[in-house]
Amino acid sequence: MKRFFIIFFTIVSVDAAACGICIDDKVASCYDHAVVMSARERGHEVAFFAIEGSLPLRADVRAALLRAVQGARGVLRGTARVSLESAALSFAYDPARATHGAIQAALEERLARRGLRLKLLWVLGRAS
Repeated sequence: MKRFFIIFFTIVSVDAAACGICIDDKVASCYDHAVVMSARERGHEVAFFAIEGSLPLRADVRAALLRAVQGARGVLRGTARVSLESAALSFAYDPARATHGAIQAALEERLARRGLRLKLLWVLGRAS
């Protein structure tokens, strides 16, 4: 019987991981309504990413990530948001000048030193 419950909860936990709630939580953790509304008014987009890898919950790590995001070419000044607790980040950008993919690649190059990678979660501003 014990084996049945182990198998059952293993299967249930795998299904729960794919439900999409985690994505919504990550997006919500670094969502800034003022940034999104300003981006939309200007024809810009806001990209949300999960941060994958070991992420210590320290102020210096958060500050370093914010500097890395804000310093990436194409990220609009003052729009970077980072949530260490949810392992997520977001930023606004002008799609006429840069793509979220190009910005992601540049950021991953910077974050690789920390053993971190990014996974695109959502883009607001285009047909979304």
